[in-house]
Amino acid sequence: MIYNSLNYRIPIGDTDAMGIVYYANYLRYFEMGRNAFIRDTFRSYRDIEAAGVSMPVASVEVKYIKPGRFEDLLEIRTFIKELPCVKLYVYTEIYNQDNELVCKGKTKLAIIDKERQRPQKAPQDMVNALKGHLYPSCTAS
Repeated sequence: MIYNSLNYRIPIGDTDAMGIVYYANYLRYFEMGRNAFIRDTFRSYRDIEAAGVSMPVASVEVKYIKPGRFEDLLEIRTFIKELPCVKLYVYTEIYNQDNELVCKGKTKLAIIDKERQRPQKAPQDMVNALKGHLYPSCTAS
């Protein structure tokens, strides 16, 4: 499987009075999936930063397809479609327990040399680690 998968059951605290997921929680779900993907395919953010690189979020695009609801079991699928250079695009698709697409989008991460506070190319070990995780056909855009 090329994409990374993370399951998450929606708690009541993620929803409004009608049991619908709050807007901002989708961004948190994207972050949960992205962190797991990077950790599982390369290494943790803590280790990346210890090596002198930071990867702040530069932008996030989110497209809502249908509402997530209290106690839905979500599958957060995260993947890349190209290798990083001075930025890394991480794609996310969120499905409910009926395998219906709930939300999709992408996060752009800048790759920054922490010491000089300037953009830099992705470390070669990151590029090498991510080579086997390119997802050639997906529904996200």
